[in-house]
Amino acid sequence: MEAFDASGGFSSKDDTRGKVHIRMQQRNGRKSWTTIQGFPAQVKLPKSGRTLPVDFDKIMKALKKTFQTNGTLIKDEEHGTIIQLQGDIRTEVAEFLIDVTGIITKANARSIMVMKSDQNKFFNLSDRLVMAVSGESGDTNQFAEYIAKNIQLYKMRNGYELSPSAAANFTRRNLADYLRSRTPYSVNPLIAGFDVETGKAELYFMDYLASMIKAPYAAHGYGGFFTTSIMDRHYKKDMTRQQAYALMIECVKEVQKRLVLNLPNFAVLIVDKDGITKMDTINPEVIAKAA
Repeated sequence: MEAFDASGGFSSKDDTRGKVHIRMQQRNGRKSWTTIQGFPAQVKLPKSGRTLPVDFDKIMKALKKTFQTNGTLIKDEEHGTIIQLQGDIRTEVAEFLIDVTGIITKANARSIMVMKSDQNKFFNLSDRLVMAVSGESGDTNQFAEYIAKNIQLYKMRNGYELSPSAAANFTRRNLADYLRSRTPYSVNPLIAGFDVETGKAELYFMDYLASMIKAPYAAHGYGGFFTTSIMDRHYKKDMTRQQAYALMIECVKEVQKRLVLNLPNFAVLIVDKDGITKMDTINPEVIAKAA
């Protein structure tokens, strides 16, 4: 494990050895682990040049107290000390490591904090209806599959699909019912669909408290704080696919510029009268070409 130089980052080049990986691992059902791998074992002070060992026990104690969770330290010969915490708290942990520990600075945070980049957050509910979800990984998978299966069951029983409005209200009602139970879902959905009767596309924004609103554009998570204003300024009702895709690129560029986490890949889906179409993933190569 390399020493971390607080004055300029890791001594090696920007490769996998010089990155701190924060991942979510599914346990069972709706429970998950947050793991921190690649954390430096030593810190080099910028002024004196002294090299000091990192007190992982102290960091673990602070993490458990701050986020009211449990965790453990795992010793690995290849990857060093791995921090494992209960729950999906990847974003909170990243901010803690940057703002509290001081071992990782904001100057190099984006290059070494890597989130899981291949997780699929889209669930096809029907031929012209798709749901994007954010939140606890176990909750999102279980709740999205429950909604998708019930919508398919409705189609089998009645011979036709639910409209986007009906599907959104069905989803909101289930969120509200579970919110009042002992097992609420921590899920923030976006439901997009094309209504064949009206010939119009619709988008519905919901949060884990079961509030819902129909909107021309929406965003969840920390990225929503940075991208909503961009969509508010540049969104048009008669945008083409290319214009909409270019707007998504601008939103991704803003997220990657201002958010301290490294989010390399963004999937893009389009829902219209022809169904659900997957466009090219927005990654660093696509952003470089658009610059």
